[in-house]
Amino acid sequence: MSEAKDEQAVGIRSYVSSTPGFTAILKQRFSDFHVNEVSESDGAVAVLTSTGVPEAIREDVLVAQMAPDVPDSTDKTLDEVLAEVRALSDDAAAASLRALVEGEGERGEASLHGAWVGDKEKRTAMHQMLKSGGPLGALDSQTRQGDGGESYIAVFKGQGRGDARGGGRAGGPRRWQWPGGKERKYLRFVMYKENIESNAAVGILCRMLGPRVKPSTFSLAGTKDRRGCTTQFGTAYMVSAERLASMNRKLRGIRVQPLAYVDKELAMGALRGNRCAPGTRQRPAPHRPAPHRTAPRRLPSRPPRESDPSPPVPPIWPHAGSVSSCATSRARPGRRSRSA
Repeated sequence: MSEAKDEQAVGIRSYVSSTPGFTAILKQRFSDFHVNEVSESDGAVAVLTSTGVPEAIREDVLVAQMAPDVPDSTDKTLDEVLAEVRALSDDAAAASLRALVEGEGERGEASLHGAWVGDKEKRTAMHQMLKSGGPLGALDSQTRQGDGGESYIAVFKGQGRGDARGGGRAGGPRRWQWPGGKERKYLRFVMYKENIESNAAVGILCRMLGPRVKPSTFSLAGTKDRRGCTTQFGTAYMVSAERLASMNRKLRGIRVQPLAYVDKELAMGALRGNRCAPGTRQRPAPHRPAPHRTAPRRLPSRPPRESDPSPPVPPIWPHAGSVSSCATSRARPGRRSRSA
């Protein structure tokens, strides 16, 4: 099969320029192929510049889990909050909470009983109201079972939860504030990897972040090949910048860089393209024409001079073919032959 047919078989119809071709080895090693993803939103090229947390999104992580999102009652008075408690439960529950909040001392406990505790929706709303802070202060609550099998809500002041196992958190419940706020729950980052597939790299990140982190936590715009050095964008749901950047100390062949907190995850295919830079090996040197060479120039003949060295004297050898020469050549040094 001719060269033209081979090229047409793979879809090549014409050349871009008239530059002569060359032979080389393409992508012999994974380091010979570099790919940088181009973002669809702003056209930015994914480039890893640092492995730390930018100053714009730096934050201090308090605990490992985020507390439930509960309404804030900071702007309300104690009477207004107790009125909501009374509407949700009864007068006895509101009176018990008032005595707990206005009581002396930094610690205390109250029990809220009633038929309303059996209603799951009312019980959940009561827990959220007790943990909202505001005029109620630092309270914590827990649903328990009484001796007769009835359910009630135990409310703790100051020291926080003190269940039957003796556990507790000193200083009341501590709430972790998500650094991105209520609207931005995704962390946008850059991932650089070498000789590993994109989904396999995500699996490694999940294992290092903990058993609760699933592969669905991460979103990528595209899947990059294994054999290459690739850089791409990604988003992680509810993973803080400090936590993601701390993985760089343990990763091998993978580096991540947090960028910013965003309100939407990165969808598959949300990219303009990829900027590729392939490398070649064993490429021949560029052809250079041989230098023009002229025939050697002979010097003109001249008559001999006295200063010229005399030519060497050739050795005198007998004439070949005569008997005497053969005899002389076989004679020993210093003796004459008989035919002489």
